[in-house]
Amino acid sequence: MIKANRTWLGVRFFNLYSCLQLKRNFNKIHFDGNFVASGKPILIISNHFSWWDGFIQILLNKRFLKKQFHVMMLEEQLLEHLDRAVEPQVVAA
Repeated sequence: MIKANRTWLGVRFFNLYSCLQLKRNFNKIHFDGNFVASGKPILIISNHFSWWDGFIQILLNKRFLKKQFHVMMLEEQLLEHLDRAVEPQVVAA
């Protein structure tokens, strides 16, 4: 398990990165339902596990919940996606 290391810069980066990725890959995201702030902790559970669930939950938190927020995912999948993000790109000359 990787322990959370929450920093101001990290939160800002992931908020911006999430918004950019969602805008780039989805035409529209619609939230339906009512939310009444109670001041209590909230647990969001997605109905399926995918790479996009965390990004959508970050957007949901930013727009409506406004809570300190953490996204959980399998460490193997996180490392796999990070490896892909930093792979050198081969460009044909």
